[in-house]
Parts: sequence; structure tokens; C-alpha cells
Amino acid sequence: MIPSMEMVRELATLEPGVPVLSLHIRTDPRDPANTAATPKWLVELRNGLREVADTANEDEPRRQRLARRDVRPSRK
Repeated sequence: MIPSMEMVRELATLEPGVPVLSLHIRTDPRDPANTAATPKWLVELRNGLREVADTANEDEPRRQRLARRDVRPSRK
């Protein structure tokens, strides 16, 4: 998913105490790897987030994963 300006605005106005994941990503279009149809930074971001989610989920009981899914805000 590519973040929209609306999503960026939501992050900027989150209430204190809400967890936020911050990333430093090299999106420089002068980098040849970022000139493909799907830029390298986007591929690496997706793969990294998937890996983190998989690692977090393997140590958590299924019931907790389902409960967390039910309470997280839905994406529009």
C-alpha cells in the first residue's frame, strides 16, 4: 500500500500514546533501483513489514491476533 496524503495527515494528528511505526526509506528517484515500475524501496518496505508481522504473529496466540484485528481501525 502506498501511503496517501490523508494517511499522512492522520499520522500527524494521532493522540499521544498511540503507537506509531517510523521508517527511514531511501526513495531518491536518482537511485537506479528506484526507477523500475515498482521501485526497490517499495518492494523492500512491503517485504520488511510482512516479515515483521509474521514474526510478531508466530509468538502470539491465534485468539489474540483475531482480537487485535477486530479492534484496529479499518482503512478506507
